[in-house]
Amino acid sequence: MDVAAVAATAPDAPLEKTTIRRRDTGPADVLIEIEYAGICHSDIHHVRGEWGRTTYPVAPGHEIVGIVREVGSEVTRHAVGDRVGVGCLVGACHQCSSCETGQEQECERGSVATYGSPLPEGDPEGPVTNGGYSTHIVVEERMVVSVPEGLDPAAAAPLLCAGITMFSPLKQWNVGPGTKVAVIGMGGLGHVGVKLAVAMGAEVTVLSQTTSKRDDSLRYGAVEHYATAGDEGKQTLRELRGAFDVILNTVSAPLPLDRFLATLPRSDERDAEGRRNIAVLLQYDGTEFLGFQRQAQIPTVQQTLEEGLERLLKHPVRITAAGRTDTGVHAAGQVINFRTTARIPEDRICPALNSVVPKSIVAYAAAQVAPRFSARFSARSRVYYYVMATGDYPSVFTRRFTYHYPWPLDVAAMNRAASYFRGNRDFRSFCVEAGPQENTIRTVFLVRCRQRRGLLITVVHANAFLRGMVRAVMGTLIDVGRGKLAPEDIERILAARSRAAASAAAPPQGLCLARVNY
Repeated sequence: MDVAAVAATAPDAPLEKTTIRRRDTGPADVLIEIEYAGICHSDIHHVRGEWGRTTYPVAPGHEIVGIVREVGSEVTRHAVGDRVGVGCLVGACHQCSSCETGQEQECERGSVATYGSPLPEGDPEGPVTNGGYSTHIVVEERMVVSVPEGLDPAAAAPLLCAGITMFSPLKQWNVGPGTKVAVIGMGGLGHVGVKLAVAMGAEVTVLSQTTSKRDDSLRYGAVEHYATAGDEGKQTLRELRGAFDVILNTVSAPLPLDRFLATLPRSDERDAEGRRNIAVLLQYDGTEFLGFQRQAQIPTVQQTLEEGLERLLKHPVRITAAGRTDTGVHAAGQVINFRTTARIPEDRICPALNSVVPKSIVAYAAAQVAPRFSARFSARSRVYYYVMATGDYPSVFTRRFTYHYPWPLDVAAMNRAASYFRGNRDFRSFCVEAGPQENTIRTVFLVRCRQRRGLLITVVHANAFLRGMVRAVMGTLIDVGRGKLAPEDIERILAARSRAAASAAAPPQGLCLARVNY
């Protein structure tokens, strides 16, 4: 079926009216006549090619509300005439462990985005999926949600993206009656977060740079709105120490996280020896360090941090890290924890530590945590970035943090190869010095390459990593991009369970530990 749509044909071209093809309604499909499609900033990024993987033409839109006009013979959840919604995904395998637990976005075989996802060659809908900037869409039943009667469909549309982005953490942290929630920022996400937290029964306070949106905050149900900029804002945050149970941060700009973390209740628990357990969020430039882990008589991040902490705390310190990065590897979101009997307040730890360690290490948030917390063993997953500079010449400003590679790479082939890493796989072929009895199985949630402004950025998200794993994966993906390997060769390399089967490791300077999830 041909339907009217609005699509982008190039990064610098305006959206234009066009006609796109929709597949016939299959047995498990729902045909939806679209009433409203929200405008998400992701749509803008994709249309402008800012994520580096846009195939044109494409109709964006993943905040869709409409009326069911046709259902397949196997559909049971929806009927003709129902008002329904579609969010960021329109397909998944529904058979892997991620799908079975309701995490279709982490589908091990690859979820299908509402727009921009590659389709099989010859698919009637085109080279990629097209979204809600159109009159109709055909979606498999499992990816369609019901919209309650009485809910304004125009207001409901943004809930399919912004709404779930806010609802998910509130749900995960059991927000409800009696919970005190601080929402940082009062923009597109922030106002939705306020409304949802209030609806869940929480007492909500808005923390924003200024009080310009105070009236909106109170109208949406917040009990108070505070300005956090300047010296007055610092004093306000000091007065709010321990005031909140949950913080919902909707701001993309850098924040003095330690000041905001101080508004969470302190854990007064101590271990059997009366020591506090302190967690610290770190960044470091790994260029001058021979890895993270302490080694005899050579400079490492761990050694430097422990020596600095011992100067401050006046007693021996042994730290635990979320990830033991290799020589030359950087970190933007490393987490450590240590135990101390010293009385230094948590909000003084970062400035004090920064004053005694090299400028290549920066601590930017610290908090007391429960005695049982371990930066390493409490982590649920880690995210690494590998950054390649693809211009003709290296930049003096980024050379310490990127691998300069000026030759052509087939990024589409690299992404096809990346899909073979997802799921529970044995990564012995991508591990340095794995013993015969060592468990080399890891769960990889995402490997994705994207181009942006002269950079090729690869994101790798897994529950844990083996030594040298990401660099070996990157070296192999680069060989796929060069045409030395086919994407399908990844399956063979994994099955070999031998480091010799994979490519040489990519250089360390492009690798950065970006985030640790708990």
